[in-house]
Amino acid sequence: MLDKTALLFPMVASMALKGAVVFASARLLAYLLRGRSAAARHLVWTAAAAAVLALPFLSLSLPSLRVVAPAAVGSLDTGLVFQALGIARTEAAPQPTAALIASSAKSVPPRQGLRFWLVSAWVVGVLATFAQMFAAYVALWRLRRASRPFHDGGLTNSLAQAMGLRQTVPVWETAPGSMPMTFGFLRPAVLMPADSARWSDERRRIVLLHELAHVRRGDPATHLLARTAFSLNWWNPLAWIAWREFLKERERAADDLVLTAGARASEYAGHLLGVAREMHSAAACPCAAVAMARCSQLEDRLAAILDARVNRTATCRSK
Repeated sequence: MLDKTALLFPMVASMALKGAVVFASARLLAYLLRGRSAAARHLVWTAAAAAVLALPFLSLSLPSLRVVAPAAVGSLDTGLVFQALGIARTEAAPQPTAALIASSAKSVPPRQGLRFWLVSAWVVGVLATFAQMFAAYVALWRLRRASRPFHDGGLTNSLAQAMGLRQTVPVWETAPGSMPMTFGFLRPAVLMPADSARWSDERRRIVLLHELAHVRRGDPATHLLARTAFSLNWWNPLAWIAWREFLKERERAADDLVLTAGARASEYAGHLLGVAREMHSAAACPCAAVAMARCSQLEDRLAAILDARVNRTATCRSK
């Protein structure tokens, strides 16, 4: 086991260091793009998540760079070099004998034991976060299977066509009081609470516009990608800062699409606040689904919605 840890530790340490560099670079780039649209900043965080996931494959597939020293370097007097650099020269340690190797094999070096526990802690954390995410997807999949079709008189289809969606987006009716959300990265669907039958036509249209904006942007798929990348770096505070920024910019980008589709900012802000107050998110939502409103981000979102100076240029992919 310790031999395997010795092989795995360099790869995990390299991924951790490179991932931290990626997250820090994305944070700097997002700050530089603070005057651009939320969709542009969300694209930065999505690219950072994809880069973190690609790091292990790039490390295995790309050839290592080897530097060959010129032959003249070998003829230099190393004593003069060390003296010029101000470094004390030490003699090379003698090669261990067979007896020393046999005796050292009986005991585990402290450094190797530390590496074992670090790798073990990382593996346990990754398995725990993946188990949580898997349980969330299973719970929402069961919720979707237990739901019944939501009858809106063709409103969803007309809104989807107006937003340029070429695919049919199914809408399902869930339990009363549940938060409207989009779920499913292969075939996304909109989950609407049973209470929405008593909503005004304008609120129902606004909520469906918001959820269809997530479908048009491909947010359910990027949600899974980002959650996987950040789960692999569960120990890194930069990863959870990136996850928070990813969610914030995603919702702002969806808000911008709703506003550019013709919704009035004041009315949209009022409906968003009402939904956030009256509806509640399931415990599985943050891991697996794209919910409409989170109380922790609501104040900043409302301020951005009501700010006419915000750049709302969309950079989502076409359907």
